[in-house]
Amino acid sequence: MIVLLVLVALGVALLFVNRTVLRTLWDADAEVNTVEQYVTERVGEVPAWDPASNLEHALVSRELQRQEVEAYQERLVCVEDELTLHESPFSLTLKRGGCFVAEVLGCTLLFKGLGFSGIERIVLALLFASFLFWITSEANRQGGSAGKRSPWFALTLIAYALVMLAVTVLRAVQASTDGSSWAEDVSVGVVSLATTMGAAWLAEGIKSRSGPSIRLWKQRRNLLRRFRRAERRLRAAEAFTVLFARKRERISRKRTATAAAYNAAHFRATAQKEHRSADRFSGGLGLGGTP
Repeated sequence: MIVLLVLVALGVALLFVNRTVLRTLWDADAEVNTVEQYVTERVGEVPAWDPASNLEHALVSRELQRQEVEAYQERLVCVEDELTLHESPFSLTLKRGGCFVAEVLGCTLLFKGLGFSGIERIVLALLFASFLFWITSEANRQGGSAGKRSPWFALTLIAYALVMLAVTVLRAVQASTDGSSWAEDVSVGVVSLATTMGAAWLAEGIKSRSGPSIRLWKQRRNLLRRFRRAERRLRAAEAFTVLFARKRERISRKRTATAAAYNAAHFRATAQKEHRSADRFSGGLGLGGTP
């Protein structure tokens, strides 16, 4: 029981004793100075910037060179300069929307002549205008060049011709009178066909001119997204270097303070040891203790 109490008391005493003091007492008894080893054990080494062997440092160093950011910035400037030579996609889209509205109005007049009225006429006009826009676009897309035509091109062309013929006949019948000749009726039908389907043809022409502008706009959007990602990585790399420098400075200050505390404690422990040795030597000679 007594031994247990002594061990507990010794453990509590050790909690209140400075580790540096204990280490210097042991080193002074062994007549050694292990300040560098002790500082490294307590604080650790000052971290070194080593891109050659540290992958994270290598990646940060590469980002800090700003090569990727500058490359994206140069490409973005070139694309924006080229965009100024073309009409904006918003303007072209607005024009195509106006063409669709004109197509709906033309189809509305067509169905008005067929006897439809009210909401029924508007719904049929919207559907037929959408169909005319779609079949015009399909005929133009599948036609392409002679070597790249779709197998469905002939069928699409026949359907498109039938639609044009039907519109022409309907317009001619609506405009015909008892005293008009067949030439007048056909002429009226052709003109009415042009006014009915002209908006779809115009929209397709605008669409063909919007290709370069849309391509450049998409390229600019992608480049801008990549440029912003590269900028974020650059800012993260700069923040990493700032934190790394602060960590180095903090550890360096802590190492300096720990080394100073160790050297001071080691000096006192060595002096106390020499003092005790001198007292024992004097006592052995019968001279008494030193004052």
